[in-house]
Amino acid sequence: MSLRGVRQLKELVIRYSDWDGSSRGVRAWMQKNLIPFAASNPDLTITALKKRNRHPCITGTYVNGNKKAIGIKNLDEDGVQQQINHLRNQVGRKVSATYGELRCMGGRACASPMCLLVTHLLLCACFVLRSYIDARGIQAQRSEQVPKHPRRMARADGSHRFERASLAQIDDLKSI
Repeated sequence: MSLRGVRQLKELVIRYSDWDGSSRGVRAWMQKNLIPFAASNPDLTITALKKRNRHPCITGTYVNGNKKAIGIKNLDEDGVQQQINHLRNQVGRKVSATYGELRCMGGRACASPMCLLVTHLLLCACFVLRSYIDARGIQAQRSEQVPKHPRRMARADGSHRFERASLAQIDDLKSI
């Protein structure tokens, strides 16, 4: 792809093996199509590296300095041509993963399957623990040392110790 009329791919490195079977399609593509491809892209520097005992891959270096690598093992000539054209037609921006509604930030409710599963398991564990405590007639100890959330308490020296949850904390977990 070109940005303001300039192709962004400046260097293409083709790494292949002259012996291994996974490089068969790359070797066939190089024999038939490498010279016409280089002639049709004069601004592109093409380097072929022979590396034995390695799967073939192509690496593109773009004008902005970013690099993208694509593995091309066991592809035929057409597949290799498609992957090379794919690298050539990109702008070279880094790909960033966006998850949209799957993020859980600040204790906000979330509809992702993993958050729903964790919430369900926590509620089940709280219900079982509450019913066990009620059946045994155990009195809850309301202590000021127990934190609001039963994760961990910081000691004065910076280390952490874990505390057991009281009934009030279990009720707090149910309300989440």
